[in-house]
Amino acid sequence: MVRKSDPDARISFLATSAGIENQLVPPRGYDLLTVPKAAIPRGISKDLLLLPLNLMRAVSVTRRKIAGADVIVGFGGYLAGTAYIAAKLSRIPIIVHEANAKAGLANRLGSFLTDDVALCEQTLGIGKGVVIGLPMREALLTWAHRIRTDPIESRTQARRALGIEPEKQTLVVMGGSQGSLRINDAIAKALDQILANDIQVVHAVGGRNVLPTKRPGYFPTAYLNQVELAYAAADLLIARSGAATCQETLAFGLPAIFVPLPHGNGEQELNAAPLVKVGAGVIIRDELLDGETLGQTSIEILKDEERLGRMRQASAQLARLDAAQELAGMVIRVTDGRA
Repeated sequence: MVRKSDPDARISFLATSAGIENQLVPPRGYDLLTVPKAAIPRGISKDLLLLPLNLMRAVSVTRRKIAGADVIVGFGGYLAGTAYIAAKLSRIPIIVHEANAKAGLANRLGSFLTDDVALCEQTLGIGKGVVIGLPMREALLTWAHRIRTDPIESRTQARRALGIEPEKQTLVVMGGSQGSLRINDAIAKALDQILANDIQVVHAVGGRNVLPTKRPGYFPTAYLNQVELAYAAADLLIARSGAATCQETLAFGLPAIFVPLPHGNGEQELNAAPLVKVGAGVIIRDELLDGETLGQTSIEILKDEERLGRMRQASAQLARLDAAQELAGMVIRVTDGRA
């Protein structure tokens, strides 16, 4: 979106030398600047004693890498915290975007260093900011608009593109980029019951997990390379409730069963809470997840067309589809102010 307004804009990404960004960013035509990570240890250890030294080194390297930048945009995580400090010391403007319902340490720090804060929703840990939603890739937005304009035809086209039955009710199951052993185990135990109800299942198990055997109506895959097709094809989603997943289901008006990851600072359950409150989704807590519960809940929702319709409507009404434009507008305003 920034380049649409300024084709000459130079956009660079910060990453560690071992980050997955090394494979994803350069092929898309963006510069990648590698910097060291200064992670905060969870407990008392040697790493905790070395933290001040590691942080000073990371900030120093980052300051050199970002020299000449007009703005730093951060989305949280250890590197963002380092970048915020480096930018502040270098007098470079900062924009913070917080996707989760409960902010992490880095973005809480960043929000004290700038007045330019964007949120997906009102967020615990950050007392200011404008709610814009989550910036999404063009492919996601394209399919989201198609589903909203012509849901039946778009759903059929997406299913054909995935190589599954175009007219059959579809359950999509995923557990994030690495998959979820807990969800995988539960869906394996529920699969016979789900398939017996004339529901087909697209299941992203995660690249590190064993790929189950394909069978009629069951389509396992390591990873959904075009997740927008899966969202468009689905009548119901089973997933963890990371910030991106929650916001993307809203964009597609997609009913969901969320199984919040029980670790971290509790942000996943908080992410799903607004969707559950309006009836767009339901939560099964990780400790209560089993095959019987997951299978029964999925079938009850999918076989109740009125409930499905209400969930779709509630989900679509919460969606914000212009977050990318909003964030790009913030970037342009800040950079224009430095010109």
